[in-house]
Amino acid sequence: MIERQSFRNQTLYADLLQEAVADTLPAGVGMSFTHKTINDRRYWYLSVAIGKRRIQTYLGPDSDELQEQIKLHREKWSQAEKPLRARALLVAHLIKSGATPTPPGVTSILSLLADGGVFLAGGVVIGSIAFAAYANMLGVQWTHGSMQTQDIDTATDHVAVAVQPDGILLEEVLAKSDLKFTPIPALTPEAPNTGFSSGPGGIHVDVLTPMRGKESSRPIFLKRLGVHAEPLRFLDYLLEDNQQCVLLARSGILVHVPSPARYALHKLVVAERRPTTWATKARKDIDQAAQIIQVLAEDRPGDLISALEAAKNYHKKFYQTLEKGMERLPSLQNISLSELMELVS
Repeated sequence: MIERQSFRNQTLYADLLQEAVADTLPAGVGMSFTHKTINDRRYWYLSVAIGKRRIQTYLGPDSDELQEQIKLHREKWSQAEKPLRARALLVAHLIKSGATPTPPGVTSILSLLADGGVFLAGGVVIGSIAFAAYANMLGVQWTHGSMQTQDIDTATDHVAVAVQPDGILLEEVLAKSDLKFTPIPALTPEAPNTGFSSGPGGIHVDVLTPMRGKESSRPIFLKRLGVHAEPLRFLDYLLEDNQQCVLLARSGILVHVPSPARYALHKLVVAERRPTTWATKARKDIDQAAQIIQVLAEDRPGDLISALEAAKNYHKKFYQTLEKGMERLPSLQNISLSELMELVS
């Protein structure tokens, strides 16, 4: 049975998200504003330190408006401690009031990835961490069984980050951690690794990217990210529509997750594509999808319609598999998937 969080909790979460977005670069750690002069005109950049490298983001030509924005950010960086304390108190209150916390085992690495600019550069958290985040985004509490994962049962926490073939040097970001991440050896000796581990029973970071072209499990090298990634078919359906959310840990960790509707439909496809030996994971996929769809059908049916329209226009095989996955869903309240299908057909 899906329970609703209190209206006050939903309001407080919205406030926390708004503050986290406004303070995307709250402390300015490793950040500075720099400029270049070309043909007697000044152009400004935001410079971010990632490991031993610096990534520069173009801000625009010099202007009074831009100068004022730079001044405001510098002032905010110098006064960041107070709002961070206020946000930490807000996170603690939300968790005490029944909101879903972020698993403590992955808090440090998620903070590291956020501070390192991984999510600003387009990284998207997927998997069980995203599903937990949807509870607070949608103002509900998921059933206990759907929150459990095989990884957590074996005392190993996994962080799955999906990325397009652009980004930052992930390995250098991980190198800043005290957890001493090392590459996870591939199943075949000649294959490059697509993940990192902090040791037995520790944290795994899996790097994923969309599979394009012919079916292949061969890792794809992401030049700007500086790592190989495991290609997954249909992953780009998730990455085409992602949203910011704040994870409840520390002072709130701002990340990107797929839209809940696309996540749910993608889970139905994943469940259909899993081999028989992974039946337990397939049941969990269906359970997560069913709960998200039930909430969206009641509160935000337009999100489902949009995701279904995107699926129909995305890939024939994906949509055909999605139709099969829908047949495995339990009945929904107020609106059925067949009715949604009619709306988009």
